[in-house]
Parts: sequence; structure tokens; C-alpha cells
Amino acid sequence: MRLDEDAVRQTSADARERWARRCAELTPQQWSTATRCTPWDVRGLVSHRCPDLSLFDMLNAATTDGRAAVADAAEMPRRFNALAESLTPLQTASPSGPPRLRRRPGEAVTRFTECAEILRATTMSNEAVISCPVLGSTTSAVIAEVALME
Repeated sequence: MRLDEDAVRQTSADARERWARRCAELTPQQWSTATRCTPWDVRGLVSHRCPDLSLFDMLNAATTDGRAAVADAAEMPRRFNALAESLTPLQTASPSGPPRLRRRPGEAVTRFTECAEILRATTMSNEAVISCPVLGSTTSAVIAEVALME
């Protein structure tokens, strides 16, 4: 069952606010703690999840007409996983290791908070079709649901 548009936005915004609160509570030692997502530490994991505010502009610019090739949130990670499994280890290896948050932790708090504010103010329909390189196209609802799952 798909969440309605307001529920998706509110739940997504709430999740970003929880990330912001949790990041604000972390000590310097906790930022360098290992995670189960080896080889990432907390700082690398937060970097991976820390929103890039330009994403909202990119999503708006990528709206397209027609039916979405992927309209089920469970299908999106399946397709990404299939692509990842088809690549050789050399193609997937990152020479610099996991991403690192080069900003101070307080900046992650700001980015998560700003993302929540944008989500609460957005008016994009769940059914908006978004052009997506690996998938061809999907809906904004699928993108939102996968982001929540992650």
C-alpha cells in the first residue's frame, strides 16, 4: 500500500529531523566509531546519507511525461543490485575508500534540517515521473519510499 503524498513528505521530513538530532548528539569519538557497513565509520555513513540539497532541483528538472518504467519501490533496489552484480570488482572499487564527510558534524545537522524543511514545503505529486539513468524512469513516490527504507 502506497503512502499518500502528505504522509510520504511528512515521514521523510521526520526521518531527516531524527538524523539531525542524532548527529547533534554524537561525540567526536562516536563520529569515528566503526559501523556494520564495513569499511565505513559513522562519519562515512552519515556522509552517504547526508542530503545534497541540489537533489530537489535535479528531481524537478528530471520530470518527464509518460509512464514510469519502475513504479514499485521494491523493484528499484532490485535493478540497482542487478547492475552492481554485473560489474567487475574493478568497476565497483573506490580508490579512496568510503565517502568522508569533510565538513564539521554541525554542518550535517544543518543539511538534514534544511532537507526536512524542503520536504515539508514541496508540492511534487507522488505520481510525477522522474527520468533516472539506471531505471529509465520512476515516480517520485518510489524515490521517496526507497529513501525512507535506506
